[in-house]
Amino acid sequence: QELPIVLYDFKYPQQTSEIIGIAAKAGYVVKVFAPGFKESEVINPLDFLKDHTDATMAREIANVMNRNLALASNSSEDKFFSEAGDQLVTALMMLAKGLKYPDLLTIQALLSLDELPKRLQAAATAGKLNPWVELAFSQLFQVAGSEKTVAGIVATACKLFTRFLAPELISCFVGNTSIGFKLPKGRNTNKYELTGKQLLIFGLNREKREATSPLIASMLHMIVNKNVVVNRLRGLALFVDELPTLFLPNITNWLNENRSDGLLTTLGFQNIGQLEKAYSKEISRAILGGTATKFYFNPQDSDSAEFYAKYLGEETITIKSKSQTTGSSGTSNNSSDHKYKIHLVEPAEFNRFPPGKCVFINPGYKKKDEGSVPVSAKLKLDRAGESEMSESVWPNVREALKKRSKQAERTDAEIKQLVEARLALVKEMFPLPDGDDIPQNGVKPSLKSELNKAAELLNNKVSN
Repeated sequence: QELPIVLYDFKYPQQTSEIIGIAAKAGYVVKVFAPGFKESEVINPLDFLKDHTDATMAREIANVMNRNLALASNSSEDKFFSEAGDQLVTALMMLAKGLKYPDLLTIQALLSLDELPKRLQAAATAGKLNPWVELAFSQLFQVAGSEKTVAGIVATACKLFTRFLAPELISCFVGNTSIGFKLPKGRNTNKYELTGKQLLIFGLNREKREATSPLIASMLHMIVNKNVVVNRLRGLALFVDELPTLFLPNITNWLNENRSDGLLTTLGFQNIGQLEKAYSKEISRAILGGTATKFYFNPQDSDSAEFYAKYLGEETITIKSKSQTTGSSGTSNNSSDHKYKIHLVEPAEFNRFPPGKCVFINPGYKKKDEGSVPVSAKLKLDRAGESEMSESVWPNVREALKKRSKQAERTDAEIKQLVEARLALVKEMFPLPDGDDIPQNGVKPSLKSELNKAAELLNNKVSN
């Protein structure tokens, strides 16, 4: 069908090596974002912000990053500090977007400053902060008098960035974003749109899962969102195996709302328990409800098998029985019908399925007045030859991707210079004020004026 493809490879490069040769043979242009690997392209998350006032986009990226950090580290956080940390990351993204070096290294440099709230409040008082950036920091300013609270909020934000600020990862998110494909002549939507035979792979480095999964999840989230809001020339195929390893907040929207926008989504997961742990029971049900075609293989899990059996439903069977009685009046024969309800497929039967056997449901399979009739099948997909061909050419393709990658190879000394330049910049722009110069908490009159203007403009739009 020659559809553009976005693929998530949880065990990178395992799945990639099996299909990339096939894709190249079919004429696909391939790009990879896999932090920690030399063939990876660059994605600077701050490039998704329109400018330093784009609070909505900054908040979205911060939220996805933090949710995936909690998922990858298998931890739960205090709700207040989690939300406050999200807000601080949002504000820092907005601030860094307007500085000389708009990247995540600059954000980490800001977080490393001692007495950060005092420095930023002094900058706001001196008129160095854009009013909307100042507003984004308002929560931090309000709690500036409580050292423990400030320390907790800053620590929550630091926990996110310190994980992927490793030398082997920095080059993948410092610089200009390079995962965009060439648009057809006359097509002017956004630089992240995929059109034609293009394959974008998001590869997870499992050795550095905690460090890279928040970045991969948030960037995959942004790329798909950028592609479903345009008037597409053709569909977009999205493949996400091992879905519970990522938290994608818009997944139910993609399934239920963006099909009409051309998004074709294929998801894979091991069992219901994993999905519910990552997404909650309610969202898991919405995900299943948004997928019309389903393949139920052996889940190796009793709860999942019970769920599948219940979903498929029951059928009524009739068992005829005969009995014979002998009495003084002779022999009489009796027959009776007994009706029983049984599962179409028993739970225990699912857990005995051999490899390849499944029950699949598709709206196209009908009988009489019923649709989506379950079908028991043994799938035989002989792709061994193609996979072997792809794996044999993978080393050469990988070398070609490395040469084409815009990821800069930096020495330790060069990385040190990057960090020092950003530290020097933020220390110069946001010096620690003297005791007498520390401003009081609250919103400045100038910011209130900006907010009043925005409110008045909004009211005028509503009234019109």
